[in-house]
Amino acid sequence: MTPRVLLLHGEEAFLLAEESGRTLRAWREGLVSDFGFEALDASTVTMDRLRDAILQAPFLDPWRVVAVRGIATRKADGLAPALAEVPESTRVLLTVNGRLPA
Repeated sequence: MTPRVLLLHGEEAFLLAEESGRTLRAWREGLVSDFGFEALDASTVTMDRLRDAILQAPFLDPWRVVAVRGIATRKADGLAPALAEVPESTRVLLTVNGRLPA
């Protein structure tokens, strides 16, 4: 079963990039168009923008993939409310540069 939300975080930037790239390739394999994938800029993304991207319905594709890679640890908590309602038709990948507290 594919998770709807995947959060990767840690100190090893190379490992984060490798795993997030592998995940995105797998999730994008089933998409039939570029409309199903949306990459948001970690330096400018807001909770509202992320929530809007997550709630957008798929167009031409069986699901949507939303990715935000390279989120600063200080910004991660502020984005969390956007994950409250993730439709079954959306897969979300977030990577955080640094270790998050438990």
